[in-house]
Amino acid sequence: MHCHHILIAICTAILCLGANIAQGREIVSAGALSAHVHDSFQCRENIELIVKAPDHSFFSKGNSKFQRLIGTARAILGFECTNIKEIAIVGKIGNSRVYQGHSHENQGWLVVQDSYQDNATPKPVPPVSKKPPMLKASSSDHVIKSLKAK
Repeated sequence: MHCHHILIAICTAILCLGANIAQGREIVSAGALSAHVHDSFQCRENIELIVKAPDHSFFSKGNSKFQRLIGTARAILGFECTNIKEIAIVGKIGNSRVYQGHSHENQGWLVVQDSYQDNATPKPVPPVSKKPPMLKASSSDHVIKSLKAK
């Protein structure tokens, strides 16, 4: 009977670790915000960091919480990997990729936004022209004008 309990414990541990591994290794978290590296992470000059957030506001330009989270993750990873020069940053809300940026040693580790998709912000509507649109003359208009001219 004792072996049965050990087998159940081992299977449970494998299932729990498997669920955790699928999400990658968490480097740092602050409330609902977290930064992760892939399971296959290796120390290199260029690494990828996945940042998970509950909403788009965290990825908005100039958000100091975002900069601090990236800085903290870089510092933690710096103990493990002293050769990091650039961090590619992927921002996710749930499973949706909404942000892409980078942080480079040569730029003082400031976060630079490459692309951002904010579904919460409505797209700007182009202004309505006060002039009525010009109609393009069709071939029948051309024929009518040429007949009137005769």
